[in-house]
Amino acid sequence: MDKKTGNDDTDQNIRLAVLESILDKSYRFIGIVDQRASIVLAADGAMMGLVLASLSDLFSNSYGVILIFGFMISASVSIAYAFRAIRPSHIKMDEPLGVMYFGHIAEKKRCDYISEVLTKPIPEVFENLCNEIYTLSVIVYYKYTRLKISLDAFLLALILLLASLLLKVIVGR
Repeated sequence: MDKKTGNDDTDQNIRLAVLESILDKSYRFIGIVDQRASIVLAADGAMMGLVLASLSDLFSNSYGVILIFGFMISASVSIAYAFRAIRPSHIKMDEPLGVMYFGHIAEKKRCDYISEVLTKPIPEVFENLCNEIYTLSVIVYYKYTRLKISLDAFLLALILLLASLLLKVIVGR
């Protein structure tokens, strides 16, 4: 046991296991957001297709026009934010990204990267792993925020579409 830091191999192994668990959880969250955004895109596309196929029926009165116009705007906002949730965007970080960052890894040759990681002291490797977790957490936060906006716009579009169809049924009689 190292008297200076109070850490031993067991303590480092526990920390590493916890950090790996958090990293895996962040990657799973990113996958969930991407999957949900893809579902929203498919549903928006299907609804827009139905609306465009039956435009002449839905434009029978001025209220229907307003509702369908609102639907198209809401669906477009939903689609835009779903794409923004899926598409990775570079988040500006306060500190430079470490050796665990995929951009840093891709810029190096495999043997150079491996030797760089193996020559780093353990505390620096832990710090880089923590930075990677932080970066992924920021990305997950932005993705979830964008997905929430997309889902809110999707819900509004769905309500407007249903209102226009209900209006068509009521007025069409």
